[in-house]
Amino acid sequence: MAYQLAIDSGNTSVKVYLAADGEIVGCHRFACLADADIDSLCPSGVDGCIVSTVRSDDAAAIEALKCRWPDTVVLSHTTPMPITIAYATPESLGRDRIAAAVGAYTPGSGHAAVVIDAGTALTLDVVDCDGRFMGGNISPGISMRLRALNHFTQRLPLVEAAGDTPIAGYDTITAIRSGVVNGIVAEIDGFISAVADKFGVLDVYLTGGDAIFLANRLKSSIFVDENLLAKGLIRILKYNR
Repeated sequence: MAYQLAIDSGNTSVKVYLAADGEIVGCHRFACLADADIDSLCPSGVDGCIVSTVRSDDAAAIEALKCRWPDTVVLSHTTPMPITIAYATPESLGRDRIAAAVGAYTPGSGHAAVVIDAGTALTLDVVDCDGRFMGGNISPGISMRLRALNHFTQRLPLVEAAGDTPIAGYDTITAIRSGVVNGIVAEIDGFISAVADKFGVLDVYLTGGDAIFLANRLKSSIFVDENLLAKGLIRILKYNR
């Protein structure tokens, strides 16, 4: 069986995904991208590797990967891929947004795709039915919103996201939680509705650390996929063969 590696090196951690014939079969998280960690994960038969990184200190590890797999793909906005980037500043487009968009788009479906990545930041992106990445929105995620209310005020407490979220908060805790959680849900639902009005039938994907927390709160029909970014990376790797 042929295996592939998809490596997502982000600001806070590195996730290494193992795929078997294109399907994700495992994921491990590390503090940094290190050759020894990759060695510990690799079964025999790995025949390809793709790396998405935002870190400048990954250069040595990437060179080591290229020595092992000379065709290693290091994702950028210039990498050949099965979608077109119709974005005014493609060089500033996050690699994670690119990969997730590729993971969400289904060629030939006639559907546009919306990617909701609910993590530290909330990103809402659109790929039209012809496979063009049209752009999207970036705003603070749930945790960042809650921390900001505490940090930038004198008296508001730091509130956990889990708990009661009435339409109108009945005390300060629920007022903060409802404002943040119900606000982010309304933002997502409103974005999906507006995109559907413009682009027609949508496939909507929800991913990121807060995906499960938000899934049942949204009105829209969605697919929850925690491996969406990794699937996109594997698709890009296959496209470059």
